[in-house]
Amino acid sequence: MARNWLAPPDRRELSLIFFSLTVFTLAFNFSNSVRFGASQNALLGRLGFSSSRIIGSDGRRDGSTKDALESLIFGDFPWDNDHVAGHGMDKAHPLDKSNGLSLVVGDHKATWMRPRHVKLGFKRQEANGIMSWGDKMPLTTLKTHKPGYTVLDNVVMHQGTVYIVTNSQEDFPSVDSIVSTRGPAHHDWEIISPIDAHARFGSLGASVHGTSWLVADTTSDNSTFAALQHTYSSLDTSASLPPPQRVIFPHIYAFKGDRIRADVGLHPYTIKAAFPHTNFLFREDWEDFENLDFPYVLERVVVADHRAADENIFTHTPAAGWWAPVRNTMANYFGDAKPKKKVITYLENTDGLKPSAAEHGDLLHALAKLAASQGYEVHVVSADDQETPWKLRMASVVQSSVVLGVAGSHMMDALWMDAQGALVELFPKGSFSRDREVAVRAVGLKYTALDHERVYTAEETLSEPEGSSIQINVNLVVKSVQDVLSR
Repeated sequence: MARNWLAPPDRRELSLIFFSLTVFTLAFNFSNSVRFGASQNALLGRLGFSSSRIIGSDGRRDGSTKDALESLIFGDFPWDNDHVAGHGMDKAHPLDKSNGLSLVVGDHKATWMRPRHVKLGFKRQEANGIMSWGDKMPLTTLKTHKPGYTVLDNVVMHQGTVYIVTNSQEDFPSVDSIVSTRGPAHHDWEIISPIDAHARFGSLGASVHGTSWLVADTTSDNSTFAALQHTYSSLDTSASLPPPQRVIFPHIYAFKGDRIRADVGLHPYTIKAAFPHTNFLFREDWEDFENLDFPYVLERVVVADHRAADENIFTHTPAAGWWAPVRNTMANYFGDAKPKKKVITYLENTDGLKPSAAEHGDLLHALAKLAASQGYEVHVVSADDQETPWKLRMASVVQSSVVLGVAGSHMMDALWMDAQGALVELFPKGSFSRDREVAVRAVGLKYTALDHERVYTAEETLSEPEGSSIQINVNLVVKSVQDVLSR
């Protein structure tokens, strides 16, 4: 009987179909194995008949199974045990203990090098940051101290209290000499023995790696960051310390009413431009740590407390050029291009002291005339972001040879000017404050203060400026600027 095209396949036809598919599958797999560099062992290995190793100990293919795509993605560099992967000088330093590096092995045997900063004296589990010290509690060490500005290694933060753990309490200054501010947050300090510490904390804790700056003040001060950098840099005469990993403000909330950012002493953009690698923790974060019943060991902490400090907050002996790393980071944000001419920046104040409109206009005209005759540039910028955007204002300050303005906290922006620059600050008669002078001279800049009659000398100390108006002697101001630029 004849079969039509729509008849179902018989047994012979089905056998032919299955045989063809089997041959195709085997041929396809063999073809691709050869195409991508696999040998006969690789193919048999896929089928489970070979014990040849295809993937090496470093995660890359071995021998003939390696192809151009493998090299392009994973590289062809040597990778020996106990050495950093790669070409170059890395292999020349295989874990010798003197090069300041330590080998870290993480999950799945991933290996990397990390700078060795501080010896903690306890076992740290890199995978999760949890430390186990058993009955050998990590001891706090005092690195440097002046009233209000202290550097400590291995302090324990637990439920809002910071603990100094030591067997020698007499080797440490009093707590009030370190931190005397008692603000709205639960932020206390205690000195305890290792035995007491073990009874309170047990044998486990978490490590807060790197350097932390802790600001104990309840209100902001625009010299705090400079004072912290000054203190921190006193640990290393080469001025090559890494930037802080975090700055902690236990008493200051991140926002104040209507989502307005808290004032921490520097403009928010200045902080991010000058400290791009640093995190900032506020009272909300401090309260989070307080609510966790777990000890946190701060690897290194630099403490600032204006209330505990002497009148001069720059009392440590820092490395030469201690401000340069921070100032250079800010300058690099703007490209750090050197201006072709000397730049005079007049920084206008929108609050507080102001000259009359007539004197203000006369001063700007006189500065423009000076610039034209001497080949200078004059930039007029406002301390108010609404009038002069931050980026325009700070770009001008960073390249300035002279920053000029009426006395006020806004003049602290002068710290970011050219390293050879000078601040010229205008005061009302009989009202001279050294707040900016101390900071400006500490970072290596020149300083001139004057009122409408004379230039002040270094020995004079008068009262903080008050009121809302100031009289300006335009000729004396211009002469003082010219004297500074001609030195």
